[in-house]
Order: sequence, then structure tokens, then C-alpha cells
Amino acid sequence: MRRRSALLFLLLASFLGITFAADKRPLTHADFDGWRHIQNQRLSNDGRYLAYALFPQEGDGELVVRDLKTGKEQRQPIGELPPPPPVNYAIPQPEDAPPPVTGMAIQFSADSKSLVFVTFAPRAEVEKAKREKRKPADMPKGDVVVMTLRSGAVFRAPHARDFQLPADGNGWVGYLQSPENVAAPERGSPQRRRRTQPGDLVLRSLTDGAERKFAGVTEYTLTKDARMLVYAAQTDSDASGVYAVKPGDSSAPVALLAGKGRYSRLSWDPEQTRLAFLSNRDDAAARPPRDKLYAWDRKAAAATELVSTETPGVRPGWVISERALITVSEGGTRIFFGAAPAPPAPKPPDDRPADERVSVDLWSWKDDYIQPMQKVRAGVERGRSYRAMFDISTGKLIQIATPEMYELVPSEDGTFAMGEDDRAYRRMQEYDGRYQDSYLVNTETGDKKLVARKHVGHMNWSPDSKYAVYYDGKDWVSIATPSGQPVNLTAKLGQKFGREDFDSPTRPPAYGLAGWTKDGQYVLIYDRYDIWQLRPDGSTAVDLTQGQGRKNHLQFRLVRFDRGDPSSRW
Repeated sequence: MRRRSALLFLLLASFLGITFAADKRPLTHADFDGWRHIQNQRLSNDGRYLAYALFPQEGDGELVVRDLKTGKEQRQPIGELPPPPPVNYAIPQPEDAPPPVTGMAIQFSADSKSLVFVTFAPRAEVEKAKREKRKPADMPKGDVVVMTLRSGAVFRAPHARDFQLPADGNGWVGYLQSPENVAAPERGSPQRRRRTQPGDLVLRSLTDGAERKFAGVTEYTLTKDARMLVYAAQTDSDASGVYAVKPGDSSAPVALLAGKGRYSRLSWDPEQTRLAFLSNRDDAAARPPRDKLYAWDRKAAAATELVSTETPGVRPGWVISERALITVSEGGTRIFFGAAPAPPAPKPPDDRPADERVSVDLWSWKDDYIQPMQKVRAGVERGRSYRAMFDISTGKLIQIATPEMYELVPSEDGTFAMGEDDRAYRRMQEYDGRYQDSYLVNTETGDKKLVARKHVGHMNWSPDSKYAVYYDGKDWVSIATPSGQPVNLTAKLGQKFGREDFDSPTRPPAYGLAGWTKDGQYVLIYDRYDIWQLRPDGSTAVDLTQGQGRKNHLQFRLVRFDRGDPSSRW
């Protein structure tokens, strides 16, 4: 009887096993495409709402807004995440660099009452447009969505490129709508982005939904206190210019500088008391037109000209570069901009027959880059600019970056800058890593001091401008200003701060820098598992996670859910 029961049990188990196995199937690409991932998480300032994008590997995603107090969720369609932009191999890429990721702009208002985000075009519309072989200008576009959190009311602005919400003020949002049949520019940060096609700028009240529209806008900036909107307009008439508007005031926009021409690179100082920008208004008819640097004090009636090609300190044959970013230091006294050799005059057309034209490409084994790389980098080199500094308080201009030291990053207060020179190591890139020498540059005099030789990392300034730190291929090192004295911050900590699993013969990359504390007193550094808080003078080092990461093989990393930059200050 026992043998019969055992045999029956085995037969039943076998039957159930076959049945269960029949219910299973191997995973397919369709299953993988349905897996969803979370990105762009944001937490409201009051800590009540959490918002994040939820995207499948293929198909349309949705935005999830969760009330952490009640558990209630609101969901909105956001279209399909577009592919990342192609990599520009003309710019050297780190071997261990992660693949580029397409971002999505999500931001809560300062008072935590509204949420604004940008959507993408639905997959079905994109696929239909591809089958119809539409041009890029005719491809479907996304929207800007404004959500009122308590009521759940949603407003959608179609064909919108981006938006700006005040960081500290409340009640307003600005967004730029693309006119029909005009391609949207590159995606990226929604803050102060350069525009190539004019659009309609809309200033919308988050309180009652009232809107005010401004036509022909190429770029704009809504101040952090929500008390001023500044925009650049480009039209076919003398109405082009830079204008200021007070939100809630129905008065006509005030022209800070107007006239036929191009206006670009609107840039504030950190306190937003002074605005700098470029314009070719006075030389728009030239070929190519030449820009001038202007600045506007927020208390003044109009902008003033600061730098032109005639300004003492501008190198002969050089012009102000419209391609370069503008940076205004704390206090608004120093303005950093790009200058470059004037582009050559267009060559007259060659009327000779094709078989009589001669094209010669000379190269040498002593060149900095091999010939294929020279061709790839040719466009970058032609468009390269070199950072200059204009001191408003003294009226002095200094060309601080040069073709010999073209990479340069100023400190927060603009007194010093870190310059990089890689000329001695360019040929090594074919068989070794990328190295450079770093110099501490005094922006008031232009004097430079060598502070780091043949290192791999880039300099990162402290918020108080007293230190810069970099990774030397093994340890983290700080550089003090103005002495330039280096201090190794991690050599005595007994941990490795370069990738322990790196299998290349070059120096291992760092696990990363989490950022600085807002007062500049500490810099936060990652090892493989834990987070270290280091004083830049080398006096103290604290393992914030107390070794629990390495002990338990858990990787601790700092993540920001607010509107701040995850790599900046804590």
C-alpha cells in the first residue's frame, strides 16, 4: 500500500511538473520592451509630493505624481522617450563614459502647489511620421504640462519646447512654443538655453491661468524671485532686441537694447543683479557680423556696451565668439566670455574644371593627433573660442585663455581660474590615457602658476573659491588659492578611490565627486561603497556611512529629489 501511494505521489508530481512547465515560456524581446524604469525623480519642497517618469524600454511612458501623505496617485501620458543624441566623437570621450541619456524636465513650483513638466510625442505619431518620411521640422512634438496638485487640474501647451519656473518666487511659469513646421532645437536643461528659431514666449499665471504672449523670442530667463522676465526677440524689423517685463504688469515691455540684429547668451550673475548678453546690432550688415558684449544692471534703465573688437585687451584680428558661454561672477563685477580669431573671408568660387583642381592634405608623424582624428576634430577646432574676462569695476579686459591653454574654468567669485594644457600628452592618447597640466590663473593680472602636472581629472571649484579639487588617477587632491599649494586628501585613508574593477592598463577613473557643502567647508567623495566628507585643507576626513557600505557590499550614493543640481551643493 505504501509502495502504491509513493508511486501515485511520483506520478502526480511528474504530472504537475509537466503542467507547470507548460505554463512557462522563454522571455522574448517583447517582454523586455515592456519593462519599465524610473527616472527624473523630483520631491516637492514641502516633502508631500513625489513625481517621476516611468518609461518602458519601448513605447509611451507616463508621469506619476504621488501624494506621500494620502498615497493617492495621479498619472499623465508623456509619450515615448526619444533616443539619445549622437555622440560627438570630435570631442574626446572617456573610455568608461556611460551611454548618453535623454532627460525629461520635471519641476515643482517653490510653494509646492504646481508641477510643470515636458512631454514627448506619442510613439504612434512618431512611427506614422517616419512612414510618411516627414522632414525633421514636420515631426510631431511634445507639450508643456502644468498640473495643479491639490485639484489635479491639468493644462497642456502644445508644441512647447521648454519652460522656466522661478526657484524662489511663485505664481508664474514661462514656456516657449515652437511655431508650426519649425524643428525644435536640441533638448537639455530648461534653464537659459540658446535658441536658433524664434517662437512664442508665453508667461502664464499659475493662480488664475491668465496668459501673456510675446512673439519672435529666441531665448528668455525668468528670475528666481519671479519679479522679472527678460527675453531676446528676433524679427525682420527694428523690433529685435532684449526686453524686460514685470510679471503681472500689463505695461509694454521695456527695451534694454533694441535694433535690427541678433541677441543671444542671456546670462545672470548668481544673485541676478546683473545680466550680460551678446548682440551684433551695430554690425549686423557685416559678413560675418561681429558681436559686442553688453551688460544690464537690474536697477538701470537700459543695457550698456562693455566690449567690442576695439576694446583695449582684445587681440588684433580676434572677435567675440557667439558660440561661447557667458559667465557672470558673484557680485556681477567680472564677466567671462569667449573670444577667437576672426573667421577667414569666404573664398571666391573656383571656376576651374574638376580635373584641374588640386587638393593636398599634408600631415606628419609629429602631429598632435593622427590624421583621421584631425579630420574629425577639424570642425571643433575651427569653432573653438578662448575665454576672456572683463572687470566692470576697473574697465580692464584680460585674455586669460589662449591656444596654448584653451580649457579654463573660473572660480565662483571670478578672482582665479583653473587652466588646462594637454599639448605635451596629446600623442599619448593613442596608447595611454588623457593627461593635462593645470595652472592657477590670476584673472586680474593674467599670471599663471603650475599647480598639477600630468593628471587625469578636471578641477572642481569650491563655492567659496578658496579651493579646487581634482582626482590624480589614484587620490583626490586639493589646491588652495592663492598659494596653489596641493594637499592629498585621501592617501592616508586606507581606501581606494579609483575603480577597483578597472581592467585597462591606464589609470583607473574615480568613483566620483558628490559635490560640495554650500559653505565650501567640505567636499564629498565616493569610494566603491561609502561616502567621505573631507575638509579641503586636509585636516579632517569622516566616513559618513561609517564603513557600512564596504562591510555589507552596499553602494551608498547621494541622490537629490529637489530642483537642485545633483552634482553641486548640499
